[in-house]
Amino acid sequence: MKWRTIGMRALFISSVAFTAVFSSNAQVLPIPNQNEHGAFLLDPWKPEAPVLVAFIDPYCPYCIKALKSKERYQYYNTFIFWAGILGDRSIARVEEILACNNPVSESVINSVVQRIAPECDKSKSLEHRELAQHMVDAYDPMAVPSYYFGGRRVGLSELARMVNGVNQLESTVKLDWSRYAELRWRRNNHNLAKLIAVVPTEWSANEVQNNIPLDAKFDWYVAGANFEAICSHLNEGCELEAKEGYRKRSAEIQLLYDLKSSDKVQYVLNGVLLNDSTKLFSKSMVN
Repeated sequence: MKWRTIGMRALFISSVAFTAVFSSNAQVLPIPNQNEHGAFLLDPWKPEAPVLVAFIDPYCPYCIKALKSKERYQYYNTFIFWAGILGDRSIARVEEILACNNPVSESVINSVVQRIAPECDKSKSLEHRELAQHMVDAYDPMAVPSYYFGGRRVGLSELARMVNGVNQLESTVKLDWSRYAELRWRRNNHNLAKLIAVVPTEWSANEVQNNIPLDAKFDWYVAGANFEAICSHLNEGCELEAKEGYRKRSAEIQLLYDLKSSDKVQYVLNGVLLNDSTKLFSKSMVN
């Protein structure tokens, strides 16, 4: 693996502003999932938890300090990707770790904390190396430890504030999200919250898309639109069955929340109809 080496001055934990993290001008990065990247998932998959991507160098002192307090990761689906960016010693240790059947096992992490070679069952496959290399190439972390949510760099404290803010919302309507697959805008696993955008029927696909930022932190659903105008952007596509399902589920959402026709988008966050959505988005995200 060809890890890029950076100087020790890059050892820091960056806390970025909310609007910078989710700016629509930033590059969208791949989000790992439990099926393809399960070997890097720290704890068992939690369906409703946000996905956190962590890049850690085994010889980074701040990384080791973070691993000693890894209970902070338990609230998320945390994927740890070992990134040997601090020199040849780091590269060699990452190679040893990625040769393990479980590169984020308790024994491997303890070995990293103790700064010793990992004792583990070896894997004959190169899949771990290839997956890790792909993620490091895509994210190109300039510092360690680096944390990403929804393809954007975050601090753990910042992410905790976001999660707590969403969880404080209480809803009297409990939606069975499996019923609304036809409304799902695109596949992602951000999992901070599920957000339905109820849009004017006459809107074009571009108008709808302008209100659903590519880099948003939510799992997006769209109701109320002209199906033919947006179906190519929906998970279920443009099939006749999907069209019928879309119309039924859109009408159901509008009925549940007693939504009237409007020339503006209306948002339902985790089952809660929002009166004011301005706090959820930066100005660069939603018109």
